[in-house]
Amino acid sequence: MAILQNVIYTDDTYQEPMLFPGIDFGSGWTAVGRFVTINKERASSLGVSRYTKLVAGTNTVALGKTASQSSNYNDPIWLAPTAVDGNVGNNAMASGSCFHTTKEYQPWWRVDLHQDFYITSVVVYNRLDRCCAERARNIKLTIGKKLGSMSQAGYLDGGLTTHTFTVDPPLVGRFVLLQLNGITEFLHQCEVEVMAYPSGTYNVALGKTASQSSNYRKSRDLAPTAVDGDVGNNDMASGSCFHTKTEYQPWWRVDLHQDFYITSVIVYNRLDHNQAKRARNIKLTIGKSLDFMSEAGYLYGGFTTTHTFTVDPSLVGRFVQLQLKGITECFHLCEIEVMAYSCRRTGESSFTVQTNDLLHYREFGPRVSEPYTELGNERQW
Repeated sequence: MAILQNVIYTDDTYQEPMLFPGIDFGSGWTAVGRFVTINKERASSLGVSRYTKLVAGTNTVALGKTASQSSNYNDPIWLAPTAVDGNVGNNAMASGSCFHTTKEYQPWWRVDLHQDFYITSVVVYNRLDRCCAERARNIKLTIGKKLGSMSQAGYLDGGLTTHTFTVDPPLVGRFVLLQLNGITEFLHQCEVEVMAYPSGTYNVALGKTASQSSNYRKSRDLAPTAVDGDVGNNDMASGSCFHTKTEYQPWWRVDLHQDFYITSVIVYNRLDHNQAKRARNIKLTIGKSLDFMSEAGYLYGGFTTTHTFTVDPSLVGRFVQLQLKGITECFHLCEIEVMAYSCRRTGESSFTVQTNDLLHYREFGPRVSEPYTELGNERQW
């Protein structure tokens, strides 16, 4: 059974990107691409009814994580992890991709995300086979950093086919729990997606493309040495520091290869031969493109060992540049860390279309942003 995944469509009603988590089209022609729009009327005529609105920068963080439930109806199948296996679209118990508790008072299902996230929504996909979809009702959603301190984040009266709990403003949490509230019933769902972005940051500059305004030496002390992860070697002789020529307003820059939410930039100074004083009057700029860089920090005077530029509120950018402002000097530092979290935009995931024949595929009406090449029975953009 084939699935159409991560497909964006827009029309006159929905101006924002929408995502179809799963649509069954049988097997046959395949198209793979990055961006797509789909005619809504055609989609509806083919039975497409489910979509999930994505918040920019989020993705499903529950996939493959540790899940548990209050009881097991049929051990060893229909267990809690089936709801985070990524198998969206198989909404029948016979698929083996749905969880199922025994009939009990207030049954629950829970996922441990292994770390805290800013959770923006939770999407639940109900069982849709010959019976029993109505069992999933009065669902309470709770989120928490610890199991002992869970907060209610949503509630659904009645039943559902597919339902999105929107968490606005986002809640920070590691644990997500769904529970039937105040009733004795079975609980079963076929997939649960937790849409979120990380609450923690990491160094996104490591190993990325770096450049500088000039090279003091041709074959060493070059820009990439500042993003090699070698923190602590603060001596030029270590070969792990960059060094420009003496010039007016020298600069160093890193290309992160994609946009990130940047929260801080940490710089490690050269400490040998009393040359740390050269790194002074440093201006930090951040931008999505080199033509639109914004000042994000400034260090008056110099610093000895390390300095952190705090970017609050965080800035979205791909390029990070450090420059000595208004002086003629050599510029050298031994490591630069850009602390950030992912800013993947909605719609940047790849998608796959699989349908019985090319005519059926064309009737669906997808349009992609780049030309495709035909590879046998596969059409790839």
